[in-house]
Amino acid sequence: MKNISLGFNAQSQKDAFRAGQEAVRMALDLLPGAADFLFLLTTPDYEPLETLRGITSVANMPLIGCPAEQIIATTGIHSTEMAAVMAFQLRHAQLFVEQGNNGGREKAAVIGRRFAEQVAESLLAQGHTAVEPLLLLLIDSRLEAHVMTESIANTLGPLVSVIGGVLNGVCSSAGPFMNAEPRGAAIVGALLYPYAPIGTGVAHGWQPSGHAAVATHTNGNVILEINGRPAFKVYQDIWREMFPDISGKSEDEFQRAFRAFAIYSPIGLAQIDEEYLLRSPVYIKDGAIICAGGVPENAVLHFMRGEANMLGKAAEMAMQQALSRIQQRQPEAVLLIDCVTRFTRPDYTLQNELAHIQRLIGTDVPLLGFPSWGEIMNPPQRMIEYHNKALVVSAFS
Repeated sequence: MKNISLGFNAQSQKDAFRAGQEAVRMALDLLPGAADFLFLLTTPDYEPLETLRGITSVANMPLIGCPAEQIIATTGIHSTEMAAVMAFQLRHAQLFVEQGNNGGREKAAVIGRRFAEQVAESLLAQGHTAVEPLLLLLIDSRLEAHVMTESIANTLGPLVSVIGGVLNGVCSSAGPFMNAEPRGAAIVGALLYPYAPIGTGVAHGWQPSGHAAVATHTNGNVILEINGRPAFKVYQDIWREMFPDISGKSEDEFQRAFRAFAIYSPIGLAQIDEEYLLRSPVYIKDGAIICAGGVPENAVLHFMRGEANMLGKAAEMAMQQALSRIQQRQPEAVLLIDCVTRFTRPDYTLQNELAHIQRLIGTDVPLLGFPSWGEIMNPPQRMIEYHNKALVVSAFS
């Protein structure tokens, strides 16, 4: 029996309220019974409150979602005039939220711990279930998502499978949605108890260049020294044959040149039985490298490069991992969260990524996802990790 469906608004619909109505009606009409949970994505040109009003005028049930610069869907990549709703029939669904602010790392860690404690309490109350639940997470980009994720991981451990992402704060200030309202600077989550197993997967495709060094001094996501020297100097020396000429550039020009290079040259942290955990260098401050995720002190840093063919193979690898965890069954639906920096090169686009995934599952399986600024996932019985430059997927059987 079909337990998951996907609905969209009409292509020419410019009214956000009507788009919400049309999308949720289509999704609900495709289900054989009542839905228990909705996942919503909207393009930035739709006013979030109006879209949510349209949805709640038709259906009043647990919902989370977010605005997305682009929506990845069964039908392709959509950048404008799109509301997409995935409707689920589940044994149970429970929502969680913690509001945040720009209070720094300590505050972010507290918010993450409070959120995880809510989830842990719910898991203990539900007790053992025949089918493992999935925690779907959405974190606003104004928060220190990597710190929150670490705090959540330290609190929950391997207690539950997780898939999540960080919203693109440039496209909307609305933040993640929960039920009938945008929540702004917040973390929201949905604990989903399905009727059948869910498989998850993660991959990125970047490979070590052969250069490695030690992060001799770090502070959270800041690499201050590598091999006892200023971090940027070592990074620049390692890539000296490829690094752009920055002499005579203003500070803004220098930072733009650095980001343009670093987006293709992340840092990798070795993991047991997994791909390297990537960290994206974001900018330079006083000779230190600020990354989009935490770097442990004295970690061995591997300097990575990626090619288009490897990114495509990684997309298929992530999908294959998810399928293997549902015994290679044809999935009923797929959710995916895909790092926005995977598509900054002309020879590999978001459409290419979608094609690689659909090569394995076909073009009829309901699929929904968005480009993110950070990805969250844990393999079965492993700790939750904060990823950069990765694709994370979940396959519902």
